[in-house]
Amino acid sequence: MKKQIKNSLLFVLVFASLSIYSQDKVDSTALFYTYAQEEDILVNDSIRYSKKMDGFYRYRPELEYGDFFQRQSNIGHALRKLDVTHNELIFDLDRDIAFSDPYFPYLWRKRNIKYYTSLKPITDLYYVMGKDKEQYFKVLHAQPITPEFYFSVEYKVLNSPGTYQHHLANHESPVFNLRYSSNSNKYHASATYFHNKVQADDHGGIQALSYFKDSTDYNERQLIPVNLPNARLLIKGGGLHFNQMYHPSADSTSAKDSLGIGFYHDLYYLKDTYTYTDGGDINNFYPAQLNIQEVKDSTAIKKLVNTFGARFSFNTIDFDTRIKHKYYEAWQQKKDTFVHIWNPAIGVTFENGKNRIKLYGDMAFSGSGNNQEWKLRANISRKFNQFAAHLKGGYVNAFPSVLHSWYHSTYYSWDKHFDNTDLVYLAAEAEHPNIMGSVSFSNITDYIYFSNAGEPEQNDESFQLLQFNLEPKIEWNDITFKNILKYQKVFGDDYLRLPEFMSKHELYYSFNLIQDVLKTQIGTQLTFHSSFTGHKYIPATQAFVLQNDQQLGNYPYLDVFANFKIKRARIFVRYSHLNALLGNKRYFLMPSYPMRDDSFQFGISWMFYD
Repeated sequence: MKKQIKNSLLFVLVFASLSIYSQDKVDSTALFYTYAQEEDILVNDSIRYSKKMDGFYRYRPELEYGDFFQRQSNIGHALRKLDVTHNELIFDLDRDIAFSDPYFPYLWRKRNIKYYTSLKPITDLYYVMGKDKEQYFKVLHAQPITPEFYFSVEYKVLNSPGTYQHHLANHESPVFNLRYSSNSNKYHASATYFHNKVQADDHGGIQALSYFKDSTDYNERQLIPVNLPNARLLIKGGGLHFNQMYHPSADSTSAKDSLGIGFYHDLYYLKDTYTYTDGGDINNFYPAQLNIQEVKDSTAIKKLVNTFGARFSFNTIDFDTRIKHKYYEAWQQKKDTFVHIWNPAIGVTFENGKNRIKLYGDMAFSGSGNNQEWKLRANISRKFNQFAAHLKGGYVNAFPSVLHSWYHSTYYSWDKHFDNTDLVYLAAEAEHPNIMGSVSFSNITDYIYFSNAGEPEQNDESFQLLQFNLEPKIEWNDITFKNILKYQKVFGDDYLRLPEFMSKHELYYSFNLIQDVLKTQIGTQLTFHSSFTGHKYIPATQAFVLQNDQQLGNYPYLDVFANFKIKRARIFVRYSHLNALLGNKRYFLMPSYPMRDDSFQFGISWMFYD
């Protein structure tokens, strides 16, 4: 991996030196991307690829998915989302094979792959270096091959040894995409191949909090004893995604969102292997006390999803209907299990001027275990010039995942039957360029959680989750003040452990250090979580389990940063967790894993055209 990083950096320097003289005066780019929709239709609103300075210093991959996480000190390790919306609850309940995905920001999946379209060749080279030899490299290249074909590749490499012993993160993940749109606008297709490789040496936390909090003998963090000095998780695999859509009544002048009829096919294949190894549980970290010198557990999962659908438009009404077949298979300890699921669905959208109503429902039939599951959702939207309002509600009745019911490894083994989990939610949202807000209420029944023994259990009672979110932005001359304020309260049994209050505040000043040449932002960011019990992470199963031994949060994290922009190059310098210098050692967001001390990061992004 070090060789790959060095080769990548050499490539950056050579490419930069050759291209610096070829940059034209146009500091803009027509680069757009879209995601695969939930209903498997790729024809979707495009998003412009950002070159802005705002938030450029926020380089951690998980920040694409939220602002607050339970996480470890080192980048590239397991994490758990804390700002849980009803969409995340739906996704969490709708897991098919695995019961958790704590490395999701570092793994390509259909839902997070970007499908790029560019009008000319564009390359973005991105590199970050930080404390303890942390290095993160990312390259994106997109270009049209012909007026009908578009190609893109995105490649990420992360290598970070970590502050504490045995905490290396070494990840590598390329994705290749080819898109086609016919001249007649009748046929659209996309083919994608992606590969994932995640290596995480997870020490299981420090052996005693006193080593970190009270002792001056362990200011060198590498000396602190850890629970699992030999544990490693290796995730390897990848997959394919193919999507095609045919509009028989389209012509080259038709708008993509006003086609009268369309038929589509979506094929998604994924195969991943999770291999956990350690040198035996020498510190009694796991509940099963086994006299084993070496542990090697492997879990292989396979997913094949085939979808056929049709889309009809009539005046202001769009209909989407589909039938999906899902095949899931899992192997563990020379045992395997599989399941077939049939999943018909229908969606209806009414759109008239500034008003939009979207209704969606599906049913899934399983050949084993639970017989069926349901999802019903409704979204109502209204636009008022710069203001938009949304009302959302739904009911989800979801199967347990395959590995919730069936799991076999060295330290943990179970065969269990669980009922479907029910979720009923109602949410109201409002959007304005200077403020966003939402309130939501969810009722969850038969929730599946992991007990402190490390195994899944089901709560047959209901509990409720109330959430408020407010994101005001204040701009005054060249000063910008952005805020995220979240309040969430669980009523009933606390199997879902979340902080009640979280906030993030960003204050920065923008100016031209050199007129029309060097644009600059200097500022500070403050992040806070109220006290909460949180969940404990188990490396052998990648599960977050209940614990009552350690309170987390109730501590601010203060960062200072500067962003710079010189033509097509963006640069940031950042000093993270500045207040760690005060010596108040209460910074934990995951039990037994202290957060990183104060640290410095530097990053650069350089875009090249043609």
